Amino acid sequence: MSELEKISSVITTFHGGETDNGRIEFYEYSRSSYALARLIATVESFRRKGKVPGRITGASNVEVFTQLPEYGSWIYINNLWKTAKENVKLGIGFDALFAWTTGKSLDNMDLFNSNSDAVLDQVPEVDLSAADTVLTQRKRRTSRNIPALRDEPQRRRLTKAALAKSQETQKADKLSRISLETDIAVARQARRNLQAGGFAQLEDARRSLDGVAEIAASPGVRLFSEETTIINALDKFSAKEPSSAAAAAEQAARIQYAANDLGPRLTRRLIGDRFQADEIGADDEELDKLASRARPLVKEIVLPLRRTPTDMDLAVGRPGRKIAHIDEVRGRMISDSVLSREVYEIPVFVIEYNRVTHSGKCKIQSMDLDVPFSLNRQLIRRLSVKAIDSLKEEEKTFFARPYLDDDGAIRSLIVEDIQD
Repeated sequence: MSELEKISSVITTFHGGETDNGRIEFYEYSRSSYALARLIATVESFRRKGKVPGRITGASNVEVFTQLPEYGSWIYINNLWKTAKENVKLGIGFDALFAWTTGKSLDNMDLFNSNSDAVLDQVPEVDLSAADTVLTQRKRRTSRNIPALRDEPQRRRLTKAALAKSQETQKADKLSRISLETDIAVARQARRNLQAGGFAQLEDARRSLDGVAEIAASPGVRLFSEETTIINALDKFSAKEPSSAAAAAEQAARIQYAANDLGPRLTRRLIGDRFQADEIGADDEELDKLASRARPLVKEIVLPLRRTPTDMDLAVGRPGRKIAHIDEVRGRMISDSVLSREVYEIPVFVIEYNRVTHSGKCKIQSMDLDVPFSLNRQLIRRLSVKAIDSLKEEEKTFFARPYLDDDGAIRSLIVEDIQD
């Protein structure tokens, strides 16, 4: 047997809620841990070969061993191993590449949000009434509960330009909801701060900000201009002297929320995630493909935040360096997809179809993209048994509404009609 050498460890911590008592909802957790293992293996396979693997199999030769949690916050460790004599294609360590991939998946939502806007505008006040807002969990739409379209919609050909336009029309609604949920999270933190002592919490927040500034000043850390701007704004914001314990609690909440974002973000810089493709011997298109492959996996990784925990941290290496902090608000942002209002004409090749669940997988011919699909319930009632049985290994034209991720990628299709 070849000698094995540990490359790194990825430490995942779910905390808050029932996880503080060593409990977690297992279905969401199992999907999360499986997606994380696939993400680790994808990143390491890319680092070794310079190409994103089509599939993660035993041939990828990436060994990932999971160390199960101990009682308390749900912490588990994935230890990554390699064969010591194996050649590595890219000139970058696993920690830096994994940190870069994670950061790309967050897509700057840890830098640009309503709280960072308030810091840049030097507004410490928090609307505490937002803490009482009750957010109902969004029910996942399926083909059984999506209503039929009352008016015959305009059916347009599926193109990237058409998808971008559809995404843009719904972006304002989503941004409004993101701002609302961020405001709620900050307001609840301010209320907790007031109960714990506003001035004491402000001093703690200022110390956490000192830690962020220390990382930013570390040798070799290369910041983007936006990061430098908000760090400077936070320094000025932190120096404000509040007039009361309530004002101190609100100011502390904004600093804490920003520090929770910036600390892991700048740790990614410290590890070395800011690089150009040619610096590590990679291809730009393959790097983009790696980021695209990672985003749906990250959506799966954060799934437990829909149920048991309230927060999640990702760290790499020994000692663990935190590269991401995701609260339940951000977890919802990441895992949500938007259902397009428009119906598109989409030529597909049906790869597989399950007549029991009325769902399957198809290839969108014009984009060479494999996506899952499901039939609207009203369509199922109209289809004959013969038509349903023909939905397998056949070229068809779907009239469908896609679920779109934040970057405009198609996640799945809801089929409204099928061309005869």
